[in-house]
Amino acid sequence: EGFGDKTVRQHATNFFEEGLHVPWVIAGPGVAARKLAVAVSLADLAPTLLALLGVQLTPQALAATPARSVLDAAPGRVLPFGCWHDGRCQGFVQDHAKIVHVPDTGEAFAYDLAADPEERSPRALTRGQRATLDTVERTIAAHRAARWLLRRDHVDWYPQWDCAQDKLCTPR
Repeated sequence: EGFGDKTVRQHATNFFEEGLHVPWVIAGPGVAARKLAVAVSLADLAPTLLALLGVQLTPQALAATPARSVLDAAPGRVLPFGCWHDGRCQGFVQDHAKIVHVPDTGEAFAYDLAADPEERSPRALTRGQRATLDTVERTIAAHRAARWLLRRDHVDWYPQWDCAQDKLCTPR
């Protein structure tokens, strides 16, 4: 959640670690207890469950998504992320670098999560980070639903309400 300390007051637009880095626990018969030292993504859930069931992804599936089984996750993977609202943030985490693009403002910046774990000192992108961000954004766009109706510029998320003092609120 965002509690305002970094100007974010909700989770739908929170690209900081407290919004992205969440615990992931898988337990069950045949699942060995271990702690992973590499970053993984929620997108890795399906490939991980399939691997636990003995199903391997086809070359076509591997080419279509960055998702992989966490059972053999390797360091250095590019892990895309996006905010609920497309215009709020997109980016990726790779090792200790987090790259953020805010389409609404056009800003793009990087955090070194090892040197700056509180994400207080954004840095300019390197040429390589910019190229990877372009690839990640194309990947995100390719996986976006073609007819997604919940675009914030076309939807009145919350109806307008009239709330007179000491009376029940009613929608307008």
